[in-house]
Amino acid sequence: MKVLVDDNQRVKKGDVLVQLDKEPLQVLVSLKHAAVRVAEANVAEAESAARGLGAQLGAQRWKLQNASEQVDAQVALLRSQVAALRSQEATLDKARADFKRAAALLPSSAISRSDYDQSERQLRVAEASVTQAQEAIAQIRVSLGIAPQPEAGKSLSDVPPDLNQTFSSGRRWVAGSASITTGGGSSSSTSRSVYWRWSPRTPWSTTPTTSSRSGPNSAASR
Repeated sequence: MKVLVDDNQRVKKGDVLVQLDKEPLQVLVSLKHAAVRVAEANVAEAESAARGLGAQLGAQRWKLQNASEQVDAQVALLRSQVAALRSQEATLDKARADFKRAAALLPSSAISRSDYDQSERQLRVAEASVTQAQEAIAQIRVSLGIAPQPEAGKSLSDVPPDLNQTFSSGRRWVAGSASITTGGGSSSSTSRSVYWRWSPRTPWSTTPTTSSRSGPNSAASR
């Protein structure tokens, strides 16, 4: 600060008496301006991060909705396949009865050999259709993260009521190296594997077996 008048000096209105040093104030103002710029940059960065998070949340929400719709579609397919299986099982029951009757009539020549052979072929076709339907149902159930065979007292079409919301956690039953084979597939896992067997003559009377073998010959046959 600089004093421009002496003691007892006569002054008039408008005279400059004291001149303040601008430098300290200019430094302080510059510091405040710099702080404002830093704050503005932080705000811009926060807004950009918020927009990024918003985009990620939107993408996750879309993925969740899409996954939920896919699960619903798979559940609907599962139920239609189970309904088809019931029809094929009825056809198989009829084919068995027809073949049993043909086998009883053949020794007495009440039916021709060709009719008997036709009855046997129809039985084999019906058995294959049931087996194929069972395998398709097992694959759909596995894709939904549930066991290929339902618990005792439950239907093949039964799924958890909130499966479309808990689908990812529902796949924990296949944790580890457990694997499912249908139709004589192979497994190269060197650790414990689980195989499910069933017979077309006794639908879904499956029992799990275990194997610790490795290589293409380790899969269990039907």
